[in-house]
Amino acid sequence: MARYELGESSEGIEPVTGFINALRMAGAGEGTIRLYGKSIQLFLSYVKKDPWSVTPNDVNSWIQHLYSKGESPATIKVYIISVRRFLKWLNKDIKTPIPRIRRKESVSLKGEEIERLKRACKTLSEKVLINLLLDTGIRSSELLSITKKDVEIENKLIRLKRTKSGEPRVVFFTTETQDILRAYMSELKGDKLFDLTYFGLYKKIKTIAKRAGLDVRPHILRHTFATQALRKNMPITILQKILGHKDIRTTQIYTHLVTEDIKRYYEETFEKVGKTV
Repeated sequence: MARYELGESSEGIEPVTGFINALRMAGAGEGTIRLYGKSIQLFLSYVKKDPWSVTPNDVNSWIQHLYSKGESPATIKVYIISVRRFLKWLNKDIKTPIPRIRRKESVSLKGEEIERLKRACKTLSEKVLINLLLDTGIRSSELLSITKKDVEIENKLIRLKRTKSGEPRVVFFTTETQDILRAYMSELKGDKLFDLTYFGLYKKIKTIAKRAGLDVRPHILRHTFATQALRKNMPITILQKILGHKDIRTTQIYTHLVTEDIKRYYEETFEKVGKTV
Protein backbone atom coordinates (compact mmCIF):
# COMPACT_ATOMS: atom_id res chain seq x y z
CA MET A 1 0.00 0.00 0.00
CA ALA A 2 1.29 3.44 -0.93
CA ARG A 3 2.38 5.90 1.75
CA TYR A 4 0.82 9.34 1.93
CA GLU A 5 2.04 12.49 3.71
CA LEU A 6 -0.97 13.07 5.92
CA GLY A 7 0.19 15.78 8.29
CA GLU A 8 -1.00 15.70 11.90
CA SER A 9 -4.43 15.08 13.40
CA SER A 10 -6.39 18.00 14.83
CA GLU A 11 -8.36 18.08 18.05
CA GLY A 12 -12.06 18.73 17.75
CA ILE A 13 -12.45 16.78 14.49
CA GLU A 14 -14.09 13.35 14.45
CA PRO A 15 -11.03 11.04 14.04
CA VAL A 16 -12.20 8.79 11.20
CA THR A 17 -13.60 11.69 9.18
CA GLY A 18 -10.43 13.69 9.78
CA PHE A 19 -8.23 10.80 8.68
CA ILE A 20 -10.27 10.16 5.52
CA ASN A 21 -10.10 13.87 4.66
CA ALA A 22 -6.33 13.81 5.20
CA LEU A 23 -6.01 10.83 2.84
CA ARG A 24 -8.05 12.63 0.20
CA MET A 25 -5.99 15.81 0.55
CA ALA A 26 -2.81 13.73 0.20
CA GLY A 27 -4.01 12.41 -3.17
CA ALA A 28 -5.21 8.92 -2.24
CA GLY A 29 -7.64 7.37 -4.74
CA GLU A 30 -11.25 6.67 -3.84
CA GLY A 31 -10.61 2.91 -3.86
CA THR A 32 -7.80 3.33 -1.34
CA ILE A 33 -9.94 5.62 0.81
CA ARG A 34 -12.79 3.08 0.87
CA LEU A 35 -10.35 0.33 1.87
CA TYR A 36 -8.97 2.37 4.76
CA GLY A 37 -12.46 3.36 5.86
CA LYS A 38 -13.70 -0.23 5.84
CA SER A 39 -10.68 -1.49 7.81
CA ILE A 40 -10.98 1.22 10.45
CA GLN A 41 -14.74 0.77 10.88
CA LEU A 42 -14.32 -3.01 11.27
CA PHE A 43 -11.69 -2.41 13.94
CA LEU A 44 -13.70 0.19 15.88
CA SER A 45 -16.85 -1.96 15.69
CA TYR A 46 -14.90 -4.78 17.33
CA VAL A 47 -13.13 -2.85 20.10
CA LYS A 48 -16.14 -0.58 20.83
CA LYS A 49 -13.86 2.18 22.06
CA ASP A 50 -12.99 5.74 21.32
CA PRO A 51 -9.94 5.64 18.96
CA TRP A 52 -7.94 7.78 21.40
CA SER A 53 -8.21 5.10 24.10
CA VAL A 54 -7.20 2.09 21.97
CA THR A 55 -4.35 -0.05 23.40
CA PRO A 56 -1.94 -2.57 21.84
CA ASN A 57 -3.98 -5.35 23.50
CA ASP A 58 -7.08 -4.15 21.68
CA VAL A 59 -5.30 -4.38 18.34
CA ASN A 60 -3.84 -7.82 19.09
CA SER A 61 -7.23 -9.11 20.24
CA TRP A 62 -8.82 -7.88 16.99
CA ILE A 63 -6.14 -9.61 14.91
CA GLN A 64 -6.76 -12.91 16.70
CA HIS A 65 -10.47 -12.41 16.05
CA LEU A 66 -9.79 -11.97 12.33
CA TYR A 67 -7.76 -15.20 12.23
CA SER A 68 -10.50 -17.08 14.11
CA LYS A 69 -13.02 -15.89 11.48
CA GLY A 70 -10.87 -17.48 8.78
CA GLU A 71 -9.70 -14.26 7.12
CA SER A 72 -6.71 -14.79 4.83
CA PRO A 73 -3.26 -13.50 5.87
CA ALA A 74 -3.33 -11.13 2.87
CA THR A 75 -6.63 -9.58 4.00
CA ILE A 76 -5.45 -9.31 7.60
CA LYS A 77 -2.27 -7.60 6.44
CA VAL A 78 -4.29 -4.93 4.62
CA TYR A 79 -6.51 -4.37 7.66
CA ILE A 80 -3.54 -4.08 10.03
CA ILE A 81 -1.65 -1.62 7.82
CA SER A 82 -4.77 0.56 7.49
CA VAL A 83 -5.49 0.63 11.21
CA ARG A 84 -1.85 1.19 12.17
CA ARG A 85 -1.64 4.22 9.89
CA PHE A 86 -4.88 5.58 11.30
CA LEU A 87 -3.62 5.19 14.88
CA LYS A 88 -0.25 6.66 13.99
CA TRP A 89 -2.04 9.69 12.54
CA LEU A 90 -3.63 10.01 16.01
CA ASN A 91 -0.09 9.94 17.47
CA LYS A 92 -0.67 6.44 18.83
CA ASP A 93 2.26 4.49 17.38
CA ILE A 94 1.17 0.94 18.16
CA LYS A 95 3.55 -1.71 16.83
CA THR A 96 1.79 -4.83 15.63
CA PRO A 97 3.36 -7.70 13.67
CA ILE A 98 2.20 -7.85 10.07
CA PRO A 99 1.66 -11.33 8.54
CA ARG A 100 4.28 -12.36 6.00
CA ILE A 101 2.61 -13.22 2.72
CA ARG A 102 4.16 -15.73 0.40
CA ARG A 103 3.83 -14.34 -3.12
CA LYS A 104 1.66 -16.54 -5.30
CA GLU A 105 2.87 -17.48 -8.72
CA SER A 106 1.01 -15.66 -11.46
CA VAL A 107 -1.49 -17.58 -13.57
CA SER A 108 -1.31 -16.98 -17.30
CA LEU A 109 -3.46 -18.15 -20.21
CA LYS A 110 -1.84 -20.24 -22.93
CA GLY A 111 -2.10 -19.25 -26.60
CA GLU A 112 -4.94 -21.68 -27.33
CA GLU A 113 -6.86 -20.44 -24.27
CA ILE A 114 -6.47 -16.83 -25.41
CA GLU A 115 -8.04 -17.70 -28.77
CA ARG A 116 -10.89 -19.58 -27.06
CA LEU A 117 -11.60 -16.57 -24.88
CA LYS A 118 -11.69 -14.25 -27.89
CA ARG A 119 -13.98 -16.58 -29.82
CA ALA A 120 -16.36 -16.71 -26.84
CA CYS A 121 -17.10 -12.97 -27.15
CA LYS A 122 -20.57 -12.42 -28.62
CA THR A 123 -20.88 -8.65 -28.78
CA LEU A 124 -18.66 -5.85 -30.01
CA SER A 125 -18.41 -4.57 -26.44
CA GLU A 126 -17.18 -7.94 -25.20
CA LYS A 127 -14.62 -8.17 -28.01
CA VAL A 128 -13.21 -4.72 -27.23
CA LEU A 129 -13.12 -5.48 -23.50
CA ILE A 130 -11.17 -8.72 -23.81
CA ASN A 131 -8.87 -7.48 -26.58
CA LEU A 132 -7.94 -4.31 -24.72
CA LEU A 133 -7.10 -6.16 -21.51
CA LEU A 134 -5.00 -8.70 -23.42
CA ASP A 135 -3.29 -6.01 -25.54
CA THR A 136 -2.47 -3.53 -22.79
CA GLY A 137 -2.24 -5.37 -19.46
CA ILE A 138 -4.03 -2.49 -17.73
CA ARG A 139 -5.70 -2.89 -14.36
CA SER A 140 -9.49 -3.11 -14.04
CA SER A 141 -9.67 0.29 -12.35
CA GLU A 142 -7.65 1.83 -15.19
CA LEU A 143 -9.86 0.26 -17.84
CA LEU A 144 -12.99 1.59 -16.17
CA SER A 145 -11.56 5.12 -16.00
CA ILE A 146 -10.96 5.41 -19.77
CA THR A 147 -13.01 8.00 -21.67
CA LYS A 148 -13.38 8.60 -25.41
CA LYS A 149 -10.90 11.48 -25.24
CA ASP A 150 -8.22 9.16 -23.82
CA VAL A 151 -8.27 6.92 -26.91
CA GLU A 152 -6.25 7.79 -30.02
CA ILE A 153 -7.52 5.29 -32.56
CA GLU A 154 -5.19 6.19 -35.41
CA ASN A 155 -2.10 6.13 -33.16
CA LYS A 156 -3.27 2.88 -31.52
CA LEU A 157 -2.75 4.20 -28.01
CA ILE A 158 -4.63 5.11 -24.84
CA ARG A 159 -3.59 7.81 -22.39
CA LEU A 160 -4.30 6.60 -18.86
CA LYS A 161 -4.87 9.55 -16.56
CA ARG A 162 -6.11 7.72 -13.46
CA THR A 163 -3.63 5.03 -12.48
CA LYS A 164 -2.75 3.12 -9.33
CA SER A 165 0.57 4.94 -9.02
CA GLY A 166 -1.06 8.31 -9.63
CA GLU A 167 1.25 8.93 -12.59
CA PRO A 168 -0.26 9.12 -16.12
CA ARG A 169 1.06 6.65 -18.67
CA VAL A 170 0.46 5.53 -22.26
CA VAL A 171 -0.48 2.01 -23.37
CA PHE A 172 -0.83 0.63 -26.87
CA PHE A 173 -3.09 -1.80 -28.73
CA THR A 174 -2.84 -3.93 -31.86
CA THR A 175 -4.28 -3.40 -35.33
CA GLU A 176 -6.81 -6.16 -34.63
CA THR A 177 -8.08 -4.21 -31.62
CA GLN A 178 -7.92 -0.93 -33.54
CA ASP A 179 -10.51 -2.20 -36.04
CA ILE A 180 -13.07 -3.40 -33.49
CA LEU A 181 -12.46 -0.41 -31.22
CA ARG A 182 -13.14 2.00 -34.08
CA ALA A 183 -16.45 0.26 -34.81
CA TYR A 184 -17.33 0.16 -31.10
CA MET A 185 -16.59 3.85 -30.50
CA SER A 186 -18.67 4.89 -33.51
CA GLU A 187 -21.71 3.42 -31.70
CA LEU A 188 -20.79 4.59 -28.20
CA LYS A 189 -23.30 7.01 -26.67
CA GLY A 190 -21.68 8.14 -23.42
CA ASP A 191 -18.24 9.53 -22.64
CA LYS A 192 -16.92 6.49 -20.76
CA LEU A 193 -15.49 3.62 -22.79
CA PHE A 194 -17.19 1.09 -20.49
CA ASP A 195 -20.07 2.11 -18.25
CA LEU A 196 -19.45 -0.66 -15.71
CA THR A 197 -18.70 -1.04 -12.02
CA TYR A 198 -15.84 -3.30 -10.98
CA PHE A 199 -18.36 -5.99 -10.03
CA GLY A 200 -20.04 -5.63 -13.42
CA LEU A 201 -16.68 -6.00 -15.17
CA TYR A 202 -15.76 -9.03 -13.07
CA LYS A 203 -19.11 -10.69 -13.82
CA LYS A 204 -18.85 -9.97 -17.55
CA ILE A 205 -15.38 -11.48 -17.82
CA LYS A 206 -16.44 -14.55 -15.81
CA THR A 207 -19.44 -15.00 -18.13
CA ILE A 208 -17.30 -14.81 -21.29
CA ALA A 209 -14.74 -17.16 -19.77
CA LYS A 210 -17.43 -19.67 -18.82
CA ARG A 211 -18.54 -19.85 -22.46
CA ALA A 212 -14.94 -20.67 -23.36
CA GLY A 213 -14.70 -23.32 -20.65
CA LEU A 214 -12.18 -21.26 -18.68
CA ASP A 215 -11.91 -19.81 -15.18
CA VAL A 216 -10.68 -16.25 -15.74
CA ARG A 217 -10.63 -13.21 -13.47
CA PRO A 218 -9.69 -9.72 -14.69
CA HIS A 219 -6.18 -9.80 -13.23
CA ILE A 220 -5.34 -13.03 -15.05
CA LEU A 221 -5.53 -11.07 -18.31
CA ARG A 222 -2.93 -8.67 -16.95
CA HIS A 223 -0.71 -11.63 -16.04
CA THR A 224 -1.25 -13.06 -19.50
CA PHE A 225 -0.21 -9.83 -21.22
CA ALA A 226 2.97 -9.61 -19.13
CA THR A 227 3.92 -13.23 -19.72
CA GLN A 228 3.27 -13.01 -23.47
CA ALA A 229 5.37 -9.82 -23.66
CA LEU A 230 8.34 -11.51 -22.00
CA ARG A 231 7.98 -14.60 -24.17
CA LYS A 232 8.18 -12.33 -27.21
CA ASN A 233 11.41 -10.81 -25.84
CA MET A 234 10.13 -7.44 -24.67
CA PRO A 235 12.80 -5.90 -22.38
CA ILE A 236 11.65 -6.07 -18.77
CA THR A 237 12.30 -2.34 -18.28
CA ILE A 238 9.84 -1.54 -21.11
CA LEU A 239 7.29 -3.97 -19.66
CA GLN A 240 7.67 -2.26 -16.28
CA LYS A 241 6.68 1.08 -17.82
CA ILE A 242 3.70 -0.38 -19.69
CA LEU A 243 2.40 -2.12 -16.57
CA GLY A 244 2.94 0.96 -14.42
CA HIS A 245 5.13 -0.74 -11.81
CA LYS A 246 7.22 1.61 -9.68
CA ASP A 247 9.52 -1.23 -8.61
CA ILE A 248 10.95 -3.55 -11.27
CA ARG A 249 10.88 -6.41 -8.74
CA THR A 250 7.10 -6.42 -9.13
CA THR A 251 7.52 -6.94 -12.88
CA GLN A 252 10.01 -9.75 -12.28
CA ILE A 253 7.33 -12.00 -10.75
CA TYR A 254 6.31 -12.80 -14.33
CA THR A 255 9.72 -14.13 -15.32
CA HIS A 256 9.13 -17.48 -13.60
CA LEU A 257 6.58 -18.36 -16.29
CA VAL A 258 9.09 -17.64 -19.03
CA THR A 259 11.67 -19.69 -17.14
CA GLU A 260 9.27 -22.64 -17.40
CA ASP A 261 9.41 -22.27 -21.20
CA ILE A 262 13.22 -22.33 -21.14
CA LYS A 263 13.20 -25.41 -18.91
CA ARG A 264 10.82 -27.20 -21.29
CA TYR A 265 13.00 -26.41 -24.33
CA TYR A 266 16.08 -27.54 -22.42
CA GLU A 267 14.50 -30.86 -21.47
CA GLU A 268 13.23 -31.42 -25.02
CA THR A 269 16.78 -30.87 -26.25
CA PHE A 270 18.83 -32.77 -23.69
CA GLU A 271 16.47 -35.28 -22.09
CA LYS A 272 15.50 -37.06 -25.31
CA VAL A 273 16.16 -40.74 -25.32
CA GLY A 274 18.96 -41.60 -27.71
CA LYS A 275 22.67 -41.51 -28.19
CA THR A 276 24.66 -38.35 -28.08
CA VAL A 277 26.20 -37.18 -31.33
